[in-house]
Amino acid sequence: MEDLDFLEKKTEELEFWVQYWKARAEILKANELKYRTLFEISTDGLFLFFNMKFRNCNQRACEIFKCRKEDIINKTPADFSPEFQPDGSLSAELSVAYLAKAFAGESLFFEWQHMAADGSLVDAEVGLHPVIINGKSMLFAIMRDITLHKKQDEKIKILAQELGEVIENVGEGITLSDESGYFSIFNSQMEKITGYSKTEANEAHNFLHLLYPNPEAYYEALRGISETAQNSYREIETVIHTKNAEEKHLLVTSTTLKRDEKSLFLSIYRDITDRVLIEEAAKNQYRFVETLIDTIPNPIFYKDSDGIYLGCNEKFANFLGLKKSEIIGKTVFDISPRHLAEKYFEKDNELLKGKKVEQQYEFQIKNFEGELRDVIFYKALFSKIDEKIGGLVGIILDISDIKKSENLVRKSEERYRSASENNPNGFFIFDAIFENNFLVNFKCVEVNSAACEMLYSSRNELINKNLTEILEISDSERVINYYKKVFLSKRKSEKEWNVKLKKFKPQAVQQTIIQLENGIAVMIRDITERKKAELLRNETERKIITAIIETEERERRRFAEELHDGLAPLLSAIKMYVNLFSSKKMDENEKIKLIKETSSLIDEAIRTASDTANNIMPATLRDFGLIASLRTFCNKIDLIHPKVEFISNFNERLNSKVEIAFFRIVKELINNTLKHAKAQKIHIHLTKRVHRLYLHYEDDGIGFNISEILQSKNFGMGLSNIFSKIESLKGSYKIDNSRNSGFKINILVDLQNID
Repeated sequence: MEDLDFLEKKTEELEFWVQYWKARAEILKANELKYRTLFEISTDGLFLFFNMKFRNCNQRACEIFKCRKEDIINKTPADFSPEFQPDGSLSAELSVAYLAKAFAGESLFFEWQHMAADGSLVDAEVGLHPVIINGKSMLFAIMRDITLHKKQDEKIKILAQELGEVIENVGEGITLSDESGYFSIFNSQMEKITGYSKTEANEAHNFLHLLYPNPEAYYEALRGISETAQNSYREIETVIHTKNAEEKHLLVTSTTLKRDEKSLFLSIYRDITDRVLIEEAAKNQYRFVETLIDTIPNPIFYKDSDGIYLGCNEKFANFLGLKKSEIIGKTVFDISPRHLAEKYFEKDNELLKGKKVEQQYEFQIKNFEGELRDVIFYKALFSKIDEKIGGLVGIILDISDIKKSENLVRKSEERYRSASENNPNGFFIFDAIFENNFLVNFKCVEVNSAACEMLYSSRNELINKNLTEILEISDSERVINYYKKVFLSKRKSEKEWNVKLKKFKPQAVQQTIIQLENGIAVMIRDITERKKAELLRNETERKIITAIIETEERERRRFAEELHDGLAPLLSAIKMYVNLFSSKKMDENEKIKLIKETSSLIDEAIRTASDTANNIMPATLRDFGLIASLRTFCNKIDLIHPKVEFISNFNERLNSKVEIAFFRIVKELINNTLKHAKAQKIHIHLTKRVHRLYLHYEDDGIGFNISEILQSKNFGMGLSNIFSKIESLKGSYKIDNSRNSGFKINILVDLQNID
């Protein structure tokens, strides 16, 4: 029974331990799962080493080595390392040494450079810890990838190095000090500025006192440090004394930094000694320039790029009737009438925003008396130190009086030019050319259009040319000598020349030469046509006189023939009948018959004499006047051919000399048309206006060239008679005709000029 109880007790005990180990197995299984999960999700690479080789690893280790787990298991650390570590050690030897120490029971922590499967280098922090797993000595390794951190640390080191170099090489002095005055930073430029080294500054009992030996300046510097501590920032200009006892002007910018609840003072010292000296020189220069522009008699002003007056001289202020203080800081709209201000503003903007740096224009400005003055604005841009446009400077030149004088001169010159250009005569101005005090030639300095036309040249071809260049050599010496004579005699001269130059249009000229201060003025009148007209008139007069003589002679012969052939036989018969009365006795019937015959002969003689006289002066003209006679004569011609139209605006009688002359002129014109013109129509208009008598005669015949007729040997008696009768009445005429265009003549006689 006891054995049974013992057996039951042992069975219960065995069952307890079975349940215990089952529970323990479940716990171990859960822990294994938990640790394996942690092992796999770790952000660090985790490894197990056994016998110096990788026994296991997590997924992160695979990612770091960039390969699969099976590529890592049973490999050594040297298989995933470069040949050498950054310190030059052989990776294979050093890795074995580290592993040996760890297997000996020492936990290690060190940096190691691995090489991934793709050959890239991986910097890591490695921890080796000895562990016993299943009774086996193993190593648990943790590898953290610090490649990125290493790179960042390297950048920080480089930046720190560069910052140190910047601090050392920057153009300003830089210091960093604590509350006790110890300088952790005291760069080389600060040493250069003060003359003290960093060591000397730190060893000095009171470095601030060295820089500011003057008590007032020293305490001012202390107050500055205090203000910087309170306000965290301060910028001042100050003067220090260097180690060499030189004074230097500094611009000091200070700021307060907090580190571990302690205050640090960062200060930047800029040496502005040169700037201050330049500013003082600039102020002196400004005072000099201000004094200088005040002494200039013209108004001067200067503005900024916004058109605000920066300054002006006294002349400008006085011109406007204002004080300088009333101008500076103002714009043109504040000191000028609106319509003028808008123009000033427009011109300023044109300069400020344009591409030019200077500007000049005429305008008007109202002075302090309210008078508009004509002025010239001279403006120029000025630049600031940064080469940007700073504004403009302007000078005003009052030209009101000058413009008045110029207007007078211009009007005079315009009148001169107008007279010169509209003058049909050639006009030259020559300057005298001297060599060794001897007058040698003349140079053309002015010429009008008529002169250019005479010489077949343009103005540019004549201006500044010597007289020898203008004239042909063969004739120039004679002309130049004559011009010299006139110039030296200082007297006006007029002379006619027959010109024989190929390049000179006129063939005959009349020169008027006037001596000027430095040369001569020459007016050349083309008298070629006048000379030709004179020759033609002389020839015409000769022909007319010859024609008159021949006409008179012909009329005498005709009159003699008419008397001889007509009247003489009748008179001879009458004389014969008269002689019969005295030679024999006649009965009464014979006497009566003889008397009748004699009476008949006498009547016929009277009629013949009357007809002869009528041929000399028609009875109609004598009894009824010019208009009736012409109308009767035209009506007779109209019955034959061609068609004659006669129109007149008056019927009163005129001076007999005028009536006879105009009757014979019209008769001769009609006679010429009938003989030569082959005309179909004749128009005759005889009109009288006040004391002037106008005759217009026109036919539609073949016409002729009057110039050719007058110069030909066939110059007819008819035209000669017409011209001589017009001249006898002191009249004028104009012939308008050419071949195949009919014939027209207009005759004008002033009745007041008839004797």
